[in-house]
Amino acid sequence: EVKPKAMSKGLVPNVMGMGIRDAMHLLENRGLSVRVLGRGHVTRQSIAAGTRAVKGNTITIELS
Repeated sequence: EVKPKAMSKGLVPNVMGMGIRDAMHLLENRGLSVRVLGRGHVTRQSIAAGTRAVKGNTITIELS
C-alpha cells in the first residue's frame, strides 16, 4: 500500500526520491540533524519513515 506523502507531526517523513533541499527542509522541521552522503536524489534514509522523530537525533540520507 502506497501512502500519500502526507506528513504526520512527530514522525520521520519518507524523503525517498526527493532532492536534497526538500528532504533537508522536512527533516530539519522535525528537529532532526541531517547528515548527507552523495548528491542527487535520496535513495536511502537511516531512520525509517513513520518512526517517531526524536529532536536532536541524526538521520543519514544517501543520495545518488
